[in-house]
Amino acid sequence: MSKRVTLALAAVAAGALAPAAQAAPLKLGFMDPAYQAEQPARFWADAKILRPQVLRYNVDWRGIAPRKPTVQRDPGDPRYDWAYLDGLVQDAANHKIPVILTIHRTPQWAAKKPSYRAYLFNAVPNTVYFRNFVAAAALRYSGRYDPDGDGVALPRVTRWQIWNEPNKYLYPARTDRRGNPRRNAPITLGRDYTAMLNGAYDELKRRSRSNIVVTGGTAYSNFYRTVFAPLNFLKLMKASGARFDVLAIHPYNSAPSQGLRQGQGSKGPNIYVANFGEFLREADRLWPRKRYKVWLTEFGIQSYPDRFLGVPQTAQAAYLRNSINIFRKRYKRVEMIVWFLIRDEKVIRDDRLAGWQSGLRTVGGKQKPAWRAWLAVRGR
Repeated sequence: MSKRVTLALAAVAAGALAPAAQAAPLKLGFMDPAYQAEQPARFWADAKILRPQVLRYNVDWRGIAPRKPTVQRDPGDPRYDWAYLDGLVQDAANHKIPVILTIHRTPQWAAKKPSYRAYLFNAVPNTVYFRNFVAAAALRYSGRYDPDGDGVALPRVTRWQIWNEPNKYLYPARTDRRGNPRRNAPITLGRDYTAMLNGAYDELKRRSRSNIVVTGGTAYSNFYRTVFAPLNFLKLMKASGARFDVLAIHPYNSAPSQGLRQGQGSKGPNIYVANFGEFLREADRLWPRKRYKVWLTEFGIQSYPDRFLGVPQTAQAAYLRNSINIFRKRYKRVEMIVWFLIRDEKVIRDDRLAGWQSGLRTVGGKQKPAWRAWLAVRGR
């Protein structure tokens, strides 16, 4: 990390931002289901200390339904395998922590067109099949579904997110042979995603009007000349008549030099902490009078050993503390921030990534400075 970047982060750390005790009621949570599943005792011991107010899990449609169910809207169809997700949701309920479920990953049998199968789990799905799966999931976690007939229903889930980073991870083919965007690719993607979102909205609201439908959290996109970047994707959704309750975004920095202040390499149509106001202004322009609430359903900053996006561990801690305080002070429409992760994922071969290093602990379990920073912003 350059001296210039280190000094910039240090300057932000020295800034007098609103302390946690005076902050707006911003909910803070985590997304780290692998840690929860692999080391549950350690995960919940950490959770007791860190006190997350929400946990986010991915609903892996491909993993739950690798073969086409006979009755797709029936969560009890024998071709569905909900065991892994049931365990995560039940654990969270036992600890009285609400969850967000993000439905994504397309089974091969559910791809909208056979040619889309080449894109594996990122293929645009058949809209009817997608709606059927959403209906099955909404019933299973409605708070009234008893899978075993033992008189004990699975926990109720009310927060539902439709896809993970659809502006990056939802396809058909977007480019020609030269790598340029196909002429109608943005319009097609906007229509496809909005059809999924609106279909899910109808199914979830039919199950319960209190279900909260959250858009897929968009992330920075430097591919194809940023035509699919968050601000542009909002326009595509609006043009296609998107219906939802909450806007989600993942304002990761895409390089270590991007800080928390204007002019530090952060500008639209991509959205980071430094230019987050652009996101709110564009949302209000597209949907006047709505004043949609915003959730950061995934957020974090890499630390070393990642040398591509990473910063020193002390800089990671400063970024965590000050970015959360920025949202509390300046952007009170942001109701929730979900930090990714608690524990780092593994790396291989020197500095090359085989996972993500934005956790509060190293992969070996050692607390990083970000652990103490989290406790400071979490407060009492």
